[in-house]
Amino acid sequence: MRTHHCGELNHHHIGEKVILCGWVKKIRNLGNFLFLDIYDKHGLTQAFIDKEKQDEIFEKTQKLHLEDVLSIEGIVKEREDKNQKISTGEIEIIIKEITLLNSAKPFPFQLEQEGVNDDLLLKYRYLELRKSKLQENLKKRHQITQITRSFLSDEGFTEIETPILSKSTPEGARDFLVPSRISPAKFYALPQAPQAYKQLLMTSQIEKYFQIARCFRDEDLRADRQPEFTQIDIELSFPSLEEIFNLSEKLIKTLFQKVLGIKISTPFDRITYKEAMSKYGTDKPERRFSSTLYDVSEIFSQTKIRLFEETLKKGETIQAINAQGLGNTSNKNLKILSEIAINQGAGGLPFIKIQGKEWNSSLSKFLSEKEKEDLRKKLQLKDGDIILFSLGKWEKAVRILGKIRLRYAEIMKLIPQEAKEKTFDFIWITEFPLLSYDEEKKKWETLHHPFTRPRDKDIPKLMNGNLANIQSQAYDLVINGEEIGGGSLRIHEEKLQRAMFDALEINEEKQNSLFAHSLEALGYGTPPHGGIAFGLDRLIMILCNSSSIREVIAFPKNLKATDPMCSSPSKINEEQLQELQIFTQSNNGE
Repeated sequence: MRTHHCGELNHHHIGEKVILCGWVKKIRNLGNFLFLDIYDKHGLTQAFIDKEKQDEIFEKTQKLHLEDVLSIEGIVKEREDKNQKISTGEIEIIIKEITLLNSAKPFPFQLEQEGVNDDLLLKYRYLELRKSKLQENLKKRHQITQITRSFLSDEGFTEIETPILSKSTPEGARDFLVPSRISPAKFYALPQAPQAYKQLLMTSQIEKYFQIARCFRDEDLRADRQPEFTQIDIELSFPSLEEIFNLSEKLIKTLFQKVLGIKISTPFDRITYKEAMSKYGTDKPERRFSSTLYDVSEIFSQTKIRLFEETLKKGETIQAINAQGLGNTSNKNLKILSEIAINQGAGGLPFIKIQGKEWNSSLSKFLSEKEKEDLRKKLQLKDGDIILFSLGKWEKAVRILGKIRLRYAEIMKLIPQEAKEKTFDFIWITEFPLLSYDEEKKKWETLHHPFTRPRDKDIPKLMNGNLANIQSQAYDLVINGEEIGGGSLRIHEEKLQRAMFDALEINEEKQNSLFAHSLEALGYGTPPHGGIAFGLDRLIMILCNSSSIREVIAFPKNLKATDPMCSSPSKINEEQLQELQIFTQSNNGE
């Protein structure tokens, strides 16, 4: 239907007869002349009509609306007022024929308008996707997946698809369930990850597998989470930890070089889970600003502050962070941080504000000079700083302060916003605990998943049911405070896998019901194996310098996991429910 795209024409085409198709971007009626900007995904071209020479076309064009779909035929001429900001700025089209291909209703919002309700944007997502930023993000997504496929293929991996309709197993998040018509009262589950299948492929001697895998988790949403998402899933046989780290770093390095033109240095930094939690209060640390957590329990060993004294008597900890410069800002910022602490289960947020030689706080009168001096040295205090404290059991205290640390950085604008070489921080988190004890449920749970391999020297402890302080062979890759990938070496022996299930209080009957296929496969010569899964959406989000994975997914859900555009999820009619033998109050009288 067209001879050229709207971003293609330049001075080499002057005098040619051309046909362009696209959308109306702008119409400017100057009386005797009418200028029209037509655009498509490739760019924009200016066209014009002289009323005295083309009165009929002029009248027809006046009736057009923004975003109408057009075909224009005309002659390319040199433009008098050249526009160096666009690729077609040297020329314009003298319109000879114009055809309205489809009219456009007024938009429910302006494409570049700020502050539009999220649900309204999602209802008309097909319009929002016309934004240049989102168009570029989707192009970049395509580029990233193609580079990944090519890279892993060159490394000897075979791409294999695994089932979407699978079996429901306890892996952390809730499963999405799909009723079976053929097997009444039975359900498939959508896979949270292809974990079981990729391990079975290792039993099949595939040796090197990968997949751009769709995954589904029925969990609460946030900026970096959707109910359906995509993983770069990788598994290989007979690997060492170093082999997996090197392969992963090579892939990430290739993506950053080819997508952003940025050369990154390898190997990436590595820190242990314990160090990450101690310094940053999280296992996905944002290290692009310097503030860290400090254990100040020793400083207050002889304290007169009753709250601190009672904390230490219970064997708990006092953690602190220096919120540098926060004392020079509005008091409402301190209130914001206090609300975070309270929402996370703390009784409040004890603080001390440093103002010159004054230490302002309800705690100040109980501080000794030695405690002040020790705090000043350890936290490198200056005028305008505020010491923020978190008390209690170690893990809870550091996690709360870790969240406060990140919010403080947002308030003070400490985190770089531009995607430049020096603003990317790559770090491996290693030496995770295999299990953590849930005080409420009174049981042990996995930090990753139940197929994660313990450190070799800790295997006897797991086999004997001594579950405290067992370290796993798991690892996460973090970029700029976002967990981008995670994996582990896997359990490949049936006896050890059953011991892991025993530790999680999954009895033998449930083991055989839920995991029979996996357990049986381990008895047929399953090799040592391991791998990693990268969150493709989060990785693209970082490479696109976006703040949410919603900006890199074509049709995402809202925070209630619904799609306002398609009104999904929706009710199912009675006939369909009966066919699935699912009965409701309206069709069974109960």
